[in-house]
Amino acid sequence: MSLDSGELRRHWRWSQGHETGGRIERQSLQYRGLILAGGTLARAVFRDCTFADVELSGASLAQAELAGCTWQGGSMELTSFQGASLSRCAFSGTRLVRAHFFEATVDHSAFRDLTLARSKWKGAVATDCVFERVCLDQGFLAGSRFVRCTFTDCTFEAARLQDAVFEDCTGQPA
Repeated sequence: MSLDSGELRRHWRWSQGHETGGRIERQSLQYRGLILAGGTLARAVFRDCTFADVELSGASLAQAELAGCTWQGGSMELTSFQGASLSRCAFSGTRLVRAHFFEATVDHSAFRDLTLARSKWKGAVATDCVFERVCLDQGFLAGSRFVRCTFTDCTFEAARLQDAVFEDCTGQPA
């Protein structure tokens, strides 16, 4: 499945308040090799979709609703999840370097075998999430909140943790 340029243009215009009915809402679809670097899916809705080897570097998923989605491989460097809602999502082997999770809500999601180096989580809340073999080096986690999360074999070298809260978590940084 793909997203055509007309559909993306209508969605962008809708997200900017210029037209009605252009919101992208997808359920139970598979996207393989999708290239949308620098594009916008802000405020889009994806439920139970699979994204394999997608190129979304620099894309915006700001205020998007992502539920039950699976992300396998691919690159999402500098992708914005600002204000997004991620529920029951799974990321595996995905490159999320410098991804922005400002004010995002992430629950019951898993991040495995990937890098979140230099990612920004200010104001984000992650609840009941799993982080396994994740590089969070030089991440900006200041002002974020992690509740009942599990961190296994993760690195936090030079991460900024001022005012970050780890409540009832296991394996969190010291």
